[in-house]
Amino acid sequence: MKEQGAKSRSLNTDNANKYTLSIRLATDGFCFVVAEAGTRRIVQAECISELPWSKCSEVIKSKGLLQTDFAHVWGEIMPQQCTLMPLSFEMNDAQTQELFTLNFGEADSHLPIRTSPLAQHGIKLIYRSDEEAENRMKELFPAISFVPVQQTLVTAAIRQSMKNENQTIVVMTRAGFMDIAMAQKGNLIFINTYIQDGEEDIIFHTLNLMKNFSLGQLSTTIILAGQAEKDSTIVNKLKLYVTHADLATFGSSDMASDMQRKLKNQHLYYDLANITPCA
Repeated sequence: MKEQGAKSRSLNTDNANKYTLSIRLATDGFCFVVAEAGTRRIVQAECISELPWSKCSEVIKSKGLLQTDFAHVWGEIMPQQCTLMPLSFEMNDAQTQELFTLNFGEADSHLPIRTSPLAQHGIKLIYRSDEEAENRMKELFPAISFVPVQQTLVTAAIRQSMKNENQTIVVMTRAGFMDIAMAQKGNLIFINTYIQDGEEDIIFHTLNLMKNFSLGQLSTTIILAGQAEKDSTIVNKLKLYVTHADLATFGSSDMASDMQRKLKNQHLYYDLANITPCA
């Protein structure tokens, strides 16, 4: 078992409703973020890898997460197939199935199709998800609310785009896949999921998005989150095409200053830090 992370102070379990928990289960471990419910300031963030599921509940309990009555528990799921459409557009099950077959072929057709509305942006995400991971989290946290990683990415891109005038592209890398969201001045412009097999694919899809939207080198900000490593060459390669490209960090307004100093690899937790919807 490998652990990395940090916390600013011990949780006050007598006043736990001050905190929210965001957790992401993977096949070989889990990551979680505990934040203040009102400010979203992060007080604890950890990733535990190389851990079989049979041991996950034991370790989660040892972290004090099961004994804490959080204000809200969010569970992030990682759909491999996701598309979007206007919120006002209605489809029956057969039409939804046809849409997925058109976009993704027959792969994973046995998995249930879910819908996640983003009312403030006038769209809804439609995706397939594996119920096994959700059921595992429900065993531990019965009141958990599930959020697809694509929705988290939309929230991250919108929040970041409100901080400057640039078009903001947030790229989330994970095993075999990458998710890209683009926003400008608080408005979502693009969201999609791609298969990727390394840096070349990630760079290709990112630059292809810039080409399709005629984005400029100086007017575009690229933020890389997820499984990218600090010593990866991908950031330097992207900087050949855009001025502003870097691994994701939380920013001073989103987390306590002592956490900012202590927590390494903030890009690993960037999605979980943005899991709560935009106001």
